[in-house]
Amino acid sequence: MKMITLKPGEIVVAKYLAAERTRANAKAGIFNQQRSEEPADDVELTGVAGELACCKACNCWPDLTTEPRAGGYDLRTKDGKTMDVKTSPYLNAHLLVTPNKADKGTDRYALVTGAIPNFNVIGYADAK
Repeated sequence: MKMITLKPGEIVVAKYLAAERTRANAKAGIFNQQRSEEPADDVELTGVAGELACCKACNCWPDLTTEPRAGGYDLRTKDGKTMDVKTSPYLNAHLLVTPNKADKGTDRYALVTGAIPNFNVIGYADAK
């Protein structure tokens, strides 16, 4: 487990990306299907911030694009592997990957817990 604290500028980037991705997805008819009681905008922001925290932990570049997206991976690690980051505000969260994620081009799934600005990058599991 690695503890990561996002800096103020990184939080601004996370907020921008979350808002733009939500807007682009809505325009394309793609809506967040997360099973959460939190508002969709908050879920998206937590997810993007978790991706940035995971990138810091893995020392890799984040995906800064805002094109519509549904599924797939969130980042590529230095060894060329793709990773889908799952973020939860609950510290006792589990890494759950549903069978419909199989064969989506993702090599690894990572679990990140916490909330802005503090995150715990718990670890990852290979897709297999």
